[in-house]
Amino acid sequence: MIDRSRLGIVSNCWQMQLAESVPLEELIARATQDFGFRQIELRQGSLGTFENSDRTPNSEMLANLAARFPEVSFDLAVELPVFAEPVDCDDSRRRCYLEAASALSGHLRIVDLTPCSRVEPSGDWLTMTVANLESLANDLPDGLVSIEHSLQPWPLFWPAFERAWSGNRETLRLCFDPANLWLTGDGGRAAEISQSIPVESLSMVHLKQRRENSTRPSFADGDVDWQSLLRIFVDRDYAGPFLFEIAPSETVWEELDDGLRYLDALLNEAE
Repeated sequence: MIDRSRLGIVSNCWQMQLAESVPLEELIARATQDFGFRQIELRQGSLGTFENSDRTPNSEMLANLAARFPEVSFDLAVELPVFAEPVDCDDSRRRCYLEAASALSGHLRIVDLTPCSRVEPSGDWLTMTVANLESLANDLPDGLVSIEHSLQPWPLFWPAFERAWSGNRETLRLCFDPANLWLTGDGGRAAEISQSIPVESLSMVHLKQRRENSTRPSFADGDVDWQSLLRIFVDRDYAGPFLFEIAPSETVWEELDDGLRYLDALLNEAE
């Protein structure tokens, strides 16, 4: 059984509850009190009243939220096209994200949802992408920037991340989501890829399951062989956080309860 302090949730799991005007702070309180979670990822678009109508995070309100839950390790997840175009250092959106992440916890998590078809890999692309990642890491010298692979094929993503990480090991990390490998046709290599990633490069691992080409509201059996993957993480002494990112549902709390039992059973077998 894993220490519950290493477990957490991404706030987009609560989209239905937030749409029904359940306050974000109430959802966080339940996650910490009833489930013992100590890792909370606040995802842009799922921040409730803590973001504006254009999905801009409110730095002052996020700082107050973090102060209300001092036992929680927060990160702020936002969308930024770091793999698609040069990221302007003076861009107001970038400055806003950095300010909000600093106010919350100092941990900014980035995902690029640019379709793969718009990315044209070349030497120039690699140079641009590495420069983007290094620049962001340097913007939070006392914090942490985590990059999630999403719509980028792994053979494209990994060389860019590895090169940037090699010179910024304290400020740049990988948010690893094995289920995302199925988005780019790399799912069949999930175990191989999990085995190859240096555990010291990981900031977190997302827990979700896919079946019938979609993310499921339950963390259970499916396309992702979590039994094998968890054994890899255990054998390689990964000691970082695991965050549930199950699909939103009206029964999210029941799904989380079932998912925790499933996770514990898998970990008992892995150990």
